[in-house]
Amino acid sequence: MFGLPTPVRAVAANDLYSRAGLTPVKRRIEPPDFSLKTPNGSVIDRQSLIGRVVLANFWATWCEPCKEEMPALQRLNAALSGEPFQVVGITTDDRVKAISEFTASLGLNFPILLDEQNEVSDALQVRGLPTTFLIGPDGRVLARAVGPRAWDGPEMLALIRSLMWP
Repeated sequence: MFGLPTPVRAVAANDLYSRAGLTPVKRRIEPPDFSLKTPNGSVIDRQSLIGRVVLANFWATWCEPCKEEMPALQRLNAALSGEPFQVVGITTDDRVKAISEFTASLGLNFPILLDEQNEVSDALQVRGLPTTFLIGPDGRVLARAVGPRAWDGPEMLALIRSLMWP
C-alpha cells in the first residue's frame, strides 16, 4: 500500500476491517487505565499491553454466543503466539470458580480479566455480550464487533498482521 494516496489507503484499510467482520471506530477511543485481576489473582494492567495488537473480548459464562466463539479466540491466540498480539477475555461475572471451570473446560490459555467494578466495560460502553474491541499497538481502539465471530479466519489474521507490521 506504500505510495497510494491517503483516500485509497483508507478504503483498503476499511475493506480489511469489513471482511474481518469489524466496524472501525470513527472517533479516538482509548480504554481507561486499568489493573484487573485474573481468576488466579495475578494482575494485568493496560500499560503491559501497549506495543501489541490486542483483541479484547467481553463475555460471561452464562452467555451462549460467548461460549460459541471462545474456541475461535483460542485458535487465533495460538496462531499468533510469539508475535506482538494478545487476546484478552474480560468479564464482569463475579463467579470465579465458574469462570475457572469454564476456561479449563475449553482449554483457554489467554488471560481472563475480572472487571469487578465494571470500570472497563462502562468506559467502553459495552451493552451486549459478546462485544469485542480491536486495539492497536498504541493502545487506541480501532474497531468493535457485537456478537460472535469466527475470529480465527484468514481475514482476521490478515487484518491483525497488517496492524502488527504496518
